[in-house]
Amino acid sequence: MDVRTILLLSALILLLGCTKAARRDMKDDRAAMHRQPLELRGDAGVPAATIAVDGQVSIGKESVPTTEAQRGATLDYRAASLALADMSFDTADHLTKFAVPRLLLSSIVHGFDGASRGIEADAQKATHTPAFCSSLDQLRQKQDAMVAEVERLRPYARLTQEDVLDCRAGRPYRHSI
Repeated sequence: MDVRTILLLSALILLLGCTKAARRDMKDDRAAMHRQPLELRGDAGVPAATIAVDGQVSIGKESVPTTEAQRGATLDYRAASLALADMSFDTADHLTKFAVPRLLLSSIVHGFDGASRGIEADAQKATHTPAFCSSLDQLRQKQDAMVAEVERLRPYARLTQEDVLDCRAGRPYRHSI
C-alpha cells in the first residue's frame, strides 16, 4: 500500500467513528425535542414563548390560560412543527450516514472542494423537496389556526404562504426551523 492509500483509510476509519457519534447525538436530540416544550420565537423584543407537551402556552414567565379548543390548536401546531423537525432529522441522518464515503470518493475524483459542494447541494435540495414543502405548508396552516384561537401568539406567527411558495420554487425562504 502506498502512503496516500494508508492516509485515506486512516481518515475513513476516523471519520466513520465521528459519523456514528454524530448520528447518535442527533437521535438523542430528536428524542429530547419530543419531551421538551416547543420554543416559539418572535421578533426582537418579544419574550420567548413555549408550548408544553400538554399544549399549555407560556409567554415569558407567564402561563397563558387556555380553553380546550385553544390547547387543541396549540397541540396541532406542536405536532406539525415536530413532524417537520423529524423530517429534517431523518434527512440529516441520511446525509451524515453517506457523507463520509461520498466525501472520500468524490475527493479523489473532484477534489475536496468539489466533493464538499456536492454534499452541500444535497443538503440544500432536502429543504425544497415536495414532501418537505408540503410539511412546511401544513405547519403554516396549523400556525394560522393556532393564532386564530390564541391571539396572544400572533407575534410568533412568522411562517407565511410566501415562504411555502419559495420552498416549492427552490428559493431561499426566511423561516428557520
